[in-house]
Amino acid sequence: MGQFIIVYGADRGEAAALFEEAIPVMETVTGHARCEQFANGSARIAKFARESAPFCGIVTTQTGEWVCGAGTLFYRNSAEARALQLLLGDATPATLEQCAKRAEGIFAIAAGFSTGSLAIVTDRLGTLHVYKANIGGCVVLSTSSLALAALNDARWDMEACREFLCTGTVFGSRSLFVGIEKLPPAVVCRFVDGVETRIRYWSPAAASMGTGATGSVGDLAEALGSVARDIGCGYERLAVDLTGGMDSRAILGAMMSSRLSFNCVVNGRDTDPDVLASKKIAEVFSLRHIHQRPPEDGDEGWWHRVKRAILLCDGEFNASLYANTYAAHRSLAGEHDASVNGSNGEICKGYWWELLFPFTGQKGHFDARKIASKRFAVDATMVSVLDTSFEESLTDHFAGIVRDADHGFEELPNTSRLDNIYLTLRMQRWQGRIASATSRLWPCVSPFMWSRPMEIALSTPARLRLRNRLSRQLIYHFNPTLARLPLAQGYPAVPIRARTFHLFAPMVTEFASKGVGKMENWFQRSGFQGTSGKLMGRSFPDLEELQSAFLLNSMLTGALYRRECFTTALGKAPLEYKGRILTLELTARAVKDARQHATPRIHP
Repeated sequence: MGQFIIVYGADRGEAAALFEEAIPVMETVTGHARCEQFANGSARIAKFARESAPFCGIVTTQTGEWVCGAGTLFYRNSAEARALQLLLGDATPATLEQCAKRAEGIFAIAAGFSTGSLAIVTDRLGTLHVYKANIGGCVVLSTSSLALAALNDARWDMEACREFLCTGTVFGSRSLFVGIEKLPPAVVCRFVDGVETRIRYWSPAAASMGTGATGSVGDLAEALGSVARDIGCGYERLAVDLTGGMDSRAILGAMMSSRLSFNCVVNGRDTDPDVLASKKIAEVFSLRHIHQRPPEDGDEGWWHRVKRAILLCDGEFNASLYANTYAAHRSLAGEHDASVNGSNGEICKGYWWELLFPFTGQKGHFDARKIASKRFAVDATMVSVLDTSFEESLTDHFAGIVRDADHGFEELPNTSRLDNIYLTLRMQRWQGRIASATSRLWPCVSPFMWSRPMEIALSTPARLRLRNRLSRQLIYHFNPTLARLPLAQGYPAVPIRARTFHLFAPMVTEFASKGVGKMENWFQRSGFQGTSGKLMGRSFPDLEELQSAFLLNSMLTGALYRRECFTTALGKAPLEYKGRILTLELTARAVKDARQHATPRIHP
């Protein structure tokens, strides 16, 4: 549905002046001129188009109510513009919370009413990022934190920079800049006469985690099939992610059971295990299959995509990784209406539960510091280059973030509490940042993120979710033949039983090489919708503009680092860490460029 910026202020002259200043900033950041704008009372809003999809603007009524959105919204079995029209017909200041509970997908909704109030609704996991800043006497809300940073002349948030250099992600309500807040998940934020209130309309606890509910494989399959049919009603030409993993295979099962028309897509080299597994599935089921190979546009093409990735990701995701993701989706968008993927399928698998052993499923036995050290503060190699003294160690800092996210869940079983941490931290900020970037290109849909599948999966007994049992049984429920075909690792997706045990010999080899219980460092994974996020080769291209981004004397971010150790540390750093430093530098340049395009503010 594109991007938006909203200026809300009691002083309408100040709000109008700030709004006019904001327009060229957003045009610079989005790469598009404003497509539509609207003013009603204290609120002014402008919409900006997606890069590769039809424009969905502001829906209004004759009495002054309006609604617009970003991301991919479904409401009452309709998508995008039709969903907004239905929502506006149902919504009043009193009923908006109930309307939010009926909304599905990856979205942010903005609505204004004839009373003069403004409301912002975020999706259940906060996947679609929307930000808030107070500038002068106005509240400014936007899908772009870069635009707000340029408008507010914001300075770096050093804790956020530390988080980013360590993990490639920013957590909690932080952005990279002081005074710019990411709005939380599943909230209705209301602004009335300068007063803000927030109401949470959904939480993982309310989704029956640990409350005795018993979701089943059949219920989950039915729910995913229903979502698939809704998606098919909203979009005709679907590109369905199909890798060698379980999550995309489960979504494929739902799509096939719903008898929808779609193309399967895999990204990677000819010999990649994901590609081989995907092609085998397509061959067995005679599916239309698209294999997208890595771009061949050379160093200059890659560098152009990196700079575009900065604007799409707001600098909050490693741009050198997202560059290939960007290329893959640009290619697909030309011949398809939407992308469907298996993101959030991890909720079927009890991710991170190994940290709870041997007390898995019990109340208590939840160590925030252990979770922080094993899943967040995993490598502080590059943090030492920051020219800042922090009051807490990296582990203590992340332990505090975990405790904040755990607040209100203390009486639930530890599996439910860790599910909440996974959803609130990893899925909201890491996966959400990728999804938000992709949504700026074209619609992307994740059926596992819809309320019904998510609630069923989270409410299944813990024993069913251990060791991928739920995922395997789900795929087998959809199609036994689909389950028998090999995953990327070489073994099938069928449930592990005595009569199938001989099929899992490759799993023994896998565990021996990795070590039992050893988990892939998820910060290094950047695939979204099966898109490879691998860096180019073993070093960055030898481009003059790129190399200057690592020279302290020419870096806009040079003051962030300790001069006496920066060059030495950079020389030893893996490419992943260099990509994060490059991302911060290019973010600073993007903010500077956007600020230079701002219209000087003149208060009437």
